[in-house]
Order: sequence, then structure tokens, then C-alpha cells
Amino acid sequence: MIFKSIKLNNYRQFRGENEVSFGFKKGKNICVIEATNGMGKTNFLNAINWCLYASEPSLNDNLEFGILNQNVFSNLQDGEMAEVFVEITLSYEEQDYVIKRSAKLRKYGSKQEIIHLGNEDDGTRLGVMPITANPRLITSDPRYFVAQLIPQKIREYFFFDGEKLDKYFSAGSAMQVQRAIFDVSKLDVLQRVEETLSALEKTYRREVSDSVPESKVFHDAINILEGKIVDIKQKLKDVVEVIAKTKDERDILSQKFKQLGGKSIKEILEENKVLIADRNNLESNIKDLGLQKIKHLIENAPLYIARDVFIKSSEVFEQAIRDKKIPPKIDVGYLKELLKSGKCICSQDISSTNSNNIHRKCVEKTLNEISGVSIRSTELSHTATEIRTENQRFREVVLEIKNINTEMKSLNEKMQNINDQLKKNEDKTALVIKGNEESTIEKLNNYESEIKMSNNIYEAKIYDKTKYGIELKKLIEDLDIEIRKSEEAERSRGVKTDKEKYLNTDVSLRKTISDVRSAVVNDIRISIQNETNKFFEELGWKQNQGIKIILGEDFNLDVKQGEFSKLGAFAAGERAILAIAFITALNIESGFNVPLVLDSAFGRLGDEMRTNFANEIPKILSDTQMIFLFLDSEYKTSKEIFEKGTSNKYTIIDARVGGDLYDAVSIKKG
Repeated sequence: MIFKSIKLNNYRQFRGENEVSFGFKKGKNICVIEATNGMGKTNFLNAINWCLYASEPSLNDNLEFGILNQNVFSNLQDGEMAEVFVEITLSYEEQDYVIKRSAKLRKYGSKQEIIHLGNEDDGTRLGVMPITANPRLITSDPRYFVAQLIPQKIREYFFFDGEKLDKYFSAGSAMQVQRAIFDVSKLDVLQRVEETLSALEKTYRREVSDSVPESKVFHDAINILEGKIVDIKQKLKDVVEVIAKTKDERDILSQKFKQLGGKSIKEILEENKVLIADRNNLESNIKDLGLQKIKHLIENAPLYIARDVFIKSSEVFEQAIRDKKIPPKIDVGYLKELLKSGKCICSQDISSTNSNNIHRKCVEKTLNEISGVSIRSTELSHTATEIRTENQRFREVVLEIKNINTEMKSLNEKMQNINDQLKKNEDKTALVIKGNEESTIEKLNNYESEIKMSNNIYEAKIYDKTKYGIELKKLIEDLDIEIRKSEEAERSRGVKTDKEKYLNTDVSLRKTISDVRSAVVNDIRISIQNETNKFFEELGWKQNQGIKIILGEDFNLDVKQGEFSKLGAFAAGERAILAIAFITALNIESGFNVPLVLDSAFGRLGDEMRTNFANEIPKILSDTQMIFLFLDSEYKTSKEIFEKGTSNKYTIIDARVGGDLYDAVSIKKG
């Protein structure tokens, strides 16, 4: 089956008539629908489901508007009607058909009221029209025709939302996986035959008991045992469902209780208390250091103000010493001694004080000149010492301020780290806490209590399952003994009645069908396991990791690397690839040649995974028509790769005009 085109008329965001021609040929088997978030991408998938099955499985639960485009609805007068329809043109067994679902809706105040004029229970009209003049192809039962194309119960393996693929690998998913395999493999036919034969067997046993009295005791025993087996099997089925449901409920509670990184919300709240206390201490310490710094600066303000003068004076004085300008080379006391002794160092007599003693006059003059310098030199020496002392004190002050700044920086970094961690914790708990920690802790305590209760129920049901399993095994053994006794009694009589022959044939046939069904289930399980492994390896981006996907006899799906289970450690992208591989295996195993429509295929994939997926999926499903609904952000990373296999490309665009109050979109090619 190939989808050739689709028309959407006033369906949800799609105002007016919008048509997409999908296109399909060898090597060009992909059609891309691109849109920004909220523009109707998922409702395009809903439109396909609504047209075929009158349901919208991916519809937002919080959507407040009806199926008729809200802009069209808002322009209706009260009591006026408008039509919504989705029309799919497809090719099936070399014949083209048009499948159309339509609905008439009337404005009734602020509500959309469907007018029940159609042939469907919900008031819509479903029609199938062959594009031919051959009247034999016209069907009077369009719902049956659609079911022949693709039964509603298996549509989710062909038209699916990539964001919901995780359900196959959630807790208790074995029943989901088993149902998926049974649905696509049509094993329900064998099961119905087996049930029919089982009912016939009971009838034959009753009739044989009535016609052959000596066999009555055996047949009565067999009927009783078979009744008990039916009861035990039902109990086993019920207990398995309770186990799966309890496990799901427990895991949902655990998911609510636990947050990213393995921390529970309760642990995060306790951590927050410690972090907030640490932050308060840091704030206090930073404030104290700030005050200490201010006090230090005030106390040493004169030193800071005179710092340049001290430094310059020190430089000048040190230079004068280096230039040997100070202290003076001639000692004042020595000159005084010369004058007192009256004899110069050159042996000249300088004892006479008259004005003619020129030599004495020179010594006196020298003494007068250096006396002031000597006094200033002493003062400068003291000053230099003080300058050196103040400079040293200034360096100590600067070092102390530097230490304060370093400590404040360290405390501020710690403060920032605490604030970052508090923000992360807030993000983790925001959806649950909503600003009310006391209420949250109360909820968490309730969760803990409910988890404990679920664990108790789970363990009790596991015990019941084991007990019923042992009972069932014993009943089957007892049944085999009674059947053998009955057969021996029949052989000892030598002649079988027709009813006994019918009974034996029925029993033999039922066992054969049961064995066949079990063998087929096992073969399909192994085939899907192998195909899933193959596709996961091809779609995956990590090669030679030794990863093996196991689909057990109990239908639990696991991922092994050596002896270790890796499914729980898989990132969201890895789980998405695994889900797509599993769905692809189901799709191929089903035998239905149906287009694959995938919404948000890349939602959880990183760039590398997207590139590999874009490269490999067209090769894996080269004969399958594929329709991908992409966010623009998803598509741009692999656009060039997808374009190689793309037949047609469309974009959903904003179509609001003027004073439009509500969403209105249209679809354009390209």
C-alpha cells in the first residue's frame, strides 16, 4: 500500500484545504513534513489516524478546542455549520482508492457540536471510493475495507509518535511486547481455533461419558482437572497482570520520588538545607571580611595618601647615598680638633686667628659649610630609616589587603558553586515542589509508604505466581495420567464409538495447534529478536560494543553487554534507537506493506545518532514508503543526507492574517 496524497480541510490548525502529494519511487521513498514547534506537526499524524479510525491517539490531553479550525469556528454565527474532512488517496493492489472521513459541525455558543449525519457512531461519515468505473471494487463497508488494509490494533507499529516509543521498555513492558508480537503475527486466529477445539472436546467428553458408562469416571476426572487448569491459568494471568501493573505503579512512584543523578527529592531538600546554611555562613564571613577591609583601609589611609611621597623620598635619599653626597666625606669633629691644635694636616700653622692667616680661614670656611650638611645628613638618615619602616609597613598592609581579597574571592566562588547547585536542585524538583517544601515532603513520605505497599503486593503476587505455577504443573501431570487411563480403558474395550473417535481426533488436533502456536510464537520471538539486533547495530552509531538484545521467553526485552544488563543505563537517544529498531522488526514481521509515518523521530537523538539514522534507515526500509514529521531544528542537522532519498518536501507555515486570534497554518511545498 502506498499513500499518494492527503487533503486536510479545516482540520484543527489546518485552515482551508491543504494538500500534500507524498510521492514514492525506488530510491526516493521518503516524504518530509517540516514544522516549528506547535505548528501542527503531530496533528498531521492525528489527521491520518482520524481519517482511517476516527481517533487521534497523539492528541494533547489539555487541548481545549474542537476538531474544526478555531479561526473558521470563531467566524461562524451561532447555529451556522462548517465541514471538516481528511481525505487520503492510496494505491492498493494496483488500484487507487480515496478514503474520506468528514464531519459537519455547528456553532453552539462557545462549543462545537457535531451533526450526526454520518454512517459512523461518532456522527462522522467514512467513505471509500475506488478511482475506477469497476462497480465490483465499490465497498459498502468502508470500515472493513480499512481494517483489511491495516487493522486498527496494529496501526501504532506504522503510524507512531517517536516521543512515546519508550513504553516498550518501561517497567512491566513484557505484556506490551507480547501484545505487539501477537498483534502483528495474527496468532489470535490460532488461539481462537484452539479455544473452539477445547470447547468441542468438552462436548465430546460429555457425550462419550453418556454413551460409554465405563469411561464416565475417567472423563469426569478429566473434566474436573481441565476446569481446575482453566481456573489456575486465569489466576496466573490475573496475577501476572497485577504484577505488571504493580511494578508499573511502583516505578511511576519511584520516578516521582527520585530525580536525576539518582538523588531522591527528599535527599535534595536535605542537601538544600545544608547548602543554604553554608551559604548563610559564607555571606556572614564575606560581610566580616568586607568590614575588616574597610577598617584596614581607613586606619591606613594616611599611609596610602603619603605612599608616593615616601617612595619618591626613599628613591632620592638612596640615590644621594649612592652618589656619596651624604654623609659628607670630612668629619666636623676632626676639623674642630685641627683648629684647636693650631696645626693643619699639611703641617701649616693655623693657630693665629688674625685675618692674614688664610690657611686657617679656609679650614674655618670648610667647617662652616659641612656643619649644616652633617646635621641634615643625620636628620635624613633618621628620615630614611622611618621611610624604610613605613614602606615595609605599607607592603605589609598591601599584603594583608591582598590576603583579604583572595579570601573574599575564594568565599565568593564557594558561594557561586552553592548557588549553582541550588539552582540545579531547584530545576530537578521544580515540577514537584512548586514552592511548597512542607507539602512536598509530605508527598514524598506518602510516596515512600505507597512504594513500600507496592513492594509488599509485588512480593505477595510473585509468591502467588510461583504457587500457581507449581499447582498448574501438578494438574497438567494429573490430567495426562487420567487421559492415559482413559485411553488404556478404550484400548481394553477394543472398539471405539464414533464419538470417542471424534474426541480423540479433537484432542490430537488441539494439542497439535497448541504446539504449533507455541512454536510459531517462539520462532517469531527469535526472528524479532534477531531483526532488532540487526537494525539496532545498523542504526546505532557505536560499533563493536558487544551489545546483544535479548527477547526472553517471558517477552521481557533486555540489553546485555557480556553478563551485565545495559538497558537501565541507556541514554534517551540509545533507547529511542532501540525502540525504532524493535518497531522496524515488528513492521517487517507483520507482513503488512504499509507506509511508515514517524513523528519526532529525532527528538531524543544527538547529532551523531541523527546522521547515522538518516544514512541507514532508507537502506533498511528501501521498499517502504516513509513519511517523516520533523521539527525544523531536528531536520537541519541531517537535511543534506535525507534529501538524497526524499521524493517530496513540505513545510507547515503560519497562515494567520489580520486580526486572527487563533492558530491557523497551511502547508506549502519545499
